[in-house]
Amino acid sequence: MSKLSVAFLSGIFFFVCHADAQQDLPKSKPLLERRVVELADEARQKEASKLDLVQFATKIKQAQQCTDQFKNPTKDQTAPIIAKLRTAWTAVVNAKPTAIIDAGRSEYDELSRSFEEFSRITKGLSERCFQVFGMRHRPFGIVTEPTTISEQLLIQYRPQLRGGRVISGGVENFIMLHSNEGHTRASISVSEINSVTRDVEAQIQQLEKQDEAVEAAKNTLQQLADASVREATIVRQRIEEIDKLIGELDTKLSTGTAATDKQLIFAVYLMIVALLILFLGIRFLDKELATTVIENRSLVEVISMAFLLLTVIILGTGEKMPREAIGTLLGSIAGYIFGRKMSDERAK
Repeated sequence: MSKLSVAFLSGIFFFVCHADAQQDLPKSKPLLERRVVELADEARQKEASKLDLVQFATKIKQAQQCTDQFKNPTKDQTAPIIAKLRTAWTAVVNAKPTAIIDAGRSEYDELSRSFEEFSRITKGLSERCFQVFGMRHRPFGIVTEPTTISEQLLIQYRPQLRGGRVISGGVENFIMLHSNEGHTRASISVSEINSVTRDVEAQIQQLEKQDEAVEAAKNTLQQLADASVREATIVRQRIEEIDKLIGELDTKLSTGTAATDKQLIFAVYLMIVALLILFLGIRFLDKELATTVIENRSLVEVISMAFLLLTVIILGTGEKMPREAIGTLLGSIAGYIFGRKMSDERAK
């Protein structure tokens, strides 16, 4: 192959490389695209959190309205229930050592009935107003990891909404543990009796302060509402930030691609013009030189290589060919060009 063809194809490589060097994206484009995907996933999660908080705010409002309408039982209503519970527990404590304390026995059944009646009053606020949150009074609650912001807030404020009610070691546990177990009065330890006695008195005091409990619940609900608004604001701001970041990344990607395409289009057109000039320029060459160029196929090889390069460029910019394949093809073409040149020189 002649020196003319080598020089021409070297110029083509220069324009291709120059066009590729004008852009900053080839190495970072996959990372940018991955970041866009990550941000899109986070945006979907934040939208789900936003919807969760909207629904949670509705529940809080319902609970607040219920609490405002809640009427505490009067002392005339609570006094006999309190007396009945104290009497039932005293009967258990003063039972004969051989008395069986379980279901079907008078002491146990009376304590169970009186506590159930007592619980209907003490749990009134929770059962009527807080069940919208899915709260339950259980002696052995199952603790699970919160999966939403509303669950995190509810766990944080649940003790205040429950009024700090002590359950562990209380009368409710006593009733559950001694049901159908056949325990005698003598088998019940002094520490267990003292623990239940303290719990009974604590719950009675709590019932006597129901007005204060309602006011405390109202304050807690307002704090919960304020916390929900703060969390919703944080989520909304993050969604706006994500939308802005995605817009900036999309702009960067599209701008970089457009700049690359513009440079490559320029290079392609310049190559076509150069080929036309080379082809048409033969008529201006010396007749003998023109005949030599045509006979040794230098012009045909130059044009063929040039159009092969054009094909590689078009496929590469259209992302129809992997980057690794583009580098391999360009290296093969370069190796053929310079290898052919060295073979021609040795032949001479």
